[in-house]
Amino acid sequence: YAETVIANDAGLQLVRKGKTRRLAAAKNPGLQAFFQGLRAALSGDAEAMQALFVMSLDSGAANSWVIECVSRDAALQPYLETMVLSGNGARIKRIVTRQEDRWQQIDILPDASERP
Repeated sequence: YAETVIANDAGLQLVRKGKTRRLAAAKNPGLQAFFQGLRAALSGDAEAMQALFVMSLDSGAANSWVIECVSRDAALQPYLETMVLSGNGARIKRIVTRQEDRWQQIDILPDASERP
């Protein structure tokens, strides 16, 4: 199934199979922390990432890398226990998250200028 997620400071909006569900950030502090972590990762905010996660880096061949991020905050763990970022150079290509016993993968599509 396809799912669209829209996140902002007010909360989260999920659209799946034509149905919309909204979650308020104020009522879900762990959810708010999850999106702080995701925003920090996507914007390259290392200071915010280090505040939220214990991180380990694995540098691969040809400028590729993998960063494993384990949540420091107990309130965040039901929403995001572990986040694994992978990419090349300065670009994140994939984010894999673990929430309790579920893994989810987010593939980051290249900008139009990077497509063949």
